[in-house]
Amino acid sequence: MSEKELKIETKKQPSLVSICIITKNEKEKLEKCLKSFQDTGYDIVVVDTGSTDGTREMVKKYTPYLYDFEWVNDFSAARNFAISKVESEYIIMADSDETLKEWDKKTFETRMKEHPKGLGCIRKENLLSDDGKDYTICDEPRVFSKKYYHYEGAIHEQVVPRSNEFPKREYYHTTISFIHTGYIGTDEEKARKIKRNIDLLEAELEKNPEDVYIWFQIGKGYYMGKDYENACKYFGKALEFDVDESLDYVQDLVESYGYSLVNTKQYEMAYSLLQVTYDAFARTADYHFLAGLIYMQNAMFEDAVKEFLLATKNERVCVVGANSYKAFYNIGVIYECLGDKKNARLYYEKCGCYDLAKERLKEV
Repeated sequence: MSEKELKIETKKQPSLVSICIITKNEKEKLEKCLKSFQDTGYDIVVVDTGSTDGTREMVKKYTPYLYDFEWVNDFSAARNFAISKVESEYIIMADSDETLKEWDKKTFETRMKEHPKGLGCIRKENLLSDDGKDYTICDEPRVFSKKYYHYEGAIHEQVVPRSNEFPKREYYHTTISFIHTGYIGTDEEKARKIKRNIDLLEAELEKNPEDVYIWFQIGKGYYMGKDYENACKYFGKALEFDVDESLDYVQDLVESYGYSLVNTKQYEMAYSLLQVTYDAFARTADYHFLAGLIYMQNAMFEDAVKEFLLATKNERVCVVGANSYKAFYNIGVIYECLGDKKNARLYYEKCGCYDLAKERLKEV
């Protein structure tokens, strides 16, 4: 029997984990995404929702698992379709404007197996500027077993259990971190994306007018577009409902509402917000930093300094610098305004290489 006849066609065994990505007309970003996952050893499943920019041809260079899905204005439907095409038990959900920054594969797989019904959180850096200096960080549940979870929600979809078998969700950290570039682009591109999201969310709100999460996400859309007046409207409405104070998005809701009030110079209302939320939400550096800003704008300088210092002692932070150089800088500004140049200089020096602080040090 010849060597050729001895060859047997075998089906490739699925990897332990599959990376799922939905995309449309983001060829350049998606290629960076796919390249970043090449060394994981995991299957990559890409679902295209109607690209016309050569995305499909490019994807075939990186994975054979490419599927078409007719867009129905529902992100959960597209994500669940991707999950349905996966043979692996576990899913890592990624977006085409994200790249893998770092991870520890051995630790990741160990933690995943230790929490078979858990939701694994990835650390995401949201770049806000092209130079990478301005960014926020957050943890998002992106790793899960397809047996137990799927997506719900047309936009800003959430991972939810498939049944009521385990209503209390268990979260764990995965050692994975992503870099997200979706907030970088021309003003026109960002405005178009924000409008698309808000339009989809408004349609959802008509069907579910008492869904706090939708009110929050519409507010967040306006907030990202720097339309703080409309952001205040939606955040304020969301807080009229009975909210679960333990949820991370509610923490974000309160903090974003506070920043929107400050940005629209509604300082007294912002102060009132502090009075009713402080005990429940003063648990992050971001909240203490916000409190410092609000006290500062209400000329309550001693309280402002106290809050900025509390921010520097809290490791739970989203806005990078809120628990370090940005807080120290604002303390320096307060002391400089009060004529205390010695303390102003002391706190500016604590800011390290922060450009604004270096500029002030030339003056005090």
